Amino acid sequence: MTPEAVLSHPARVLSQRQRESYFSDGYVVVESLFGPAELADILTVVDHFLELSKRETRSGEVFDLAPGHSADSPRLRRLRRPHQHHPLFWEIATGVLADLAANLVGPDVVFHHSKLNFKWNDGHDQVDWHQDIQFYPHTNYSPLTIGLVLHDMTLANGALGFVPGSHAFLDTLRHRPPSIANSVIERCNN
Repeated sequence: MTPEAVLSHPARVLSQRQRESYFSDGYVVVESLFGPAELADILTVVDHFLELSKRETRSGEVFDLAPGHSADSPRLRRLRRPHQHHPLFWEIATGVLADLAANLVGPDVVFHHSKLNFKWNDGHDQVDWHQDIQFYPHTNYSPLTIGLVLHDMTLANGALGFVPGSHAFLDTLRHRPPSIANSVIERCNN
């Protein structure tokens, strides 16, 4: 669907202004999508899986472990397919996140996959600047990445960054070193 066609459908979660911002900037940030009690429930489930990962010594079907992972110092890179491992994740994916997706791609939303990424700020598992779309097995640009941030992000703990307008420069940030990514950022800012 074109942005105009998407925007012609009533908003479910986002404001019309947020939806328009998504199409101009290439991203939208929604703060406090979940209330304190809902967030506490999510964090309880996440902590449960982090505890389970302590039993693992190598990556497998459920857990992708980061370098240095141990029972004493768990470094979980990701929980694969969380929606298959706990009903709360499926409820989130098919509830508010599906409505959020419909606000940005139109009412015909298809769920493709889920993963719960963990970002540790100790420098052992750095992720370079990139555009997620380059890693999708699709030939169009309608898929979305919806990131659900569970803890406050700061520069000190490895905050996720967005470059307004970078969606117009496809394949330019595919795991590029900072010097190349910075030149793209300069182009977007001008």
